[in-house]
Amino acid sequence: MYSSDRACQRFLNYISLTLLKKSIKRVRASWFYTLMVDESTDVGKVPHMIVYAGFIEDFQPKTCFLGLVELEGSSSNDLYQSLTCFLATLHLDMGNIISVGSNGATSRLNGLATKLKKVNPFMISIHCVAHRTNLCLVDAFKNF
Repeated sequence: MYSSDRACQRFLNYISLTLLKKSIKRVRASWFYTLMVDESTDVGKVPHMIVYAGFIEDFQPKTCFLGLVELEGSSSNDLYQSLTCFLATLHLDMGNIISVGSNGATSRLNGLATKLKKVNPFMISIHCVAHRTNLCLVDAFKNF
């Protein structure tokens, strides 16, 4: 039985790292992968981006959590820099990204997806259905 907070923290960190390595190995084994990203700000007012990967394994679509990336800011440049650095540390080839889903950081002029398309011009971008629904609701309530 662990009675030390530090021992428990090290134990959890080791489990987390082991699971992440297994997930990365699975994503790398696929010919291509998709990304799903979303930004949020925690209670300490620190912006983060959550990153999921979708891939094919045993002829079945799979999704795994890759990480929570701390952001320097919320501009598309900040998102792009943080995401590319994060993917580089995981040794995931950005040329294998076939699609990215986000909350609308897909601006055609200068958004995250536009920047990613410079690496892979055949990649498609998808505006998350849940975020689009929320935007519709906000617009609908502006009239009341």
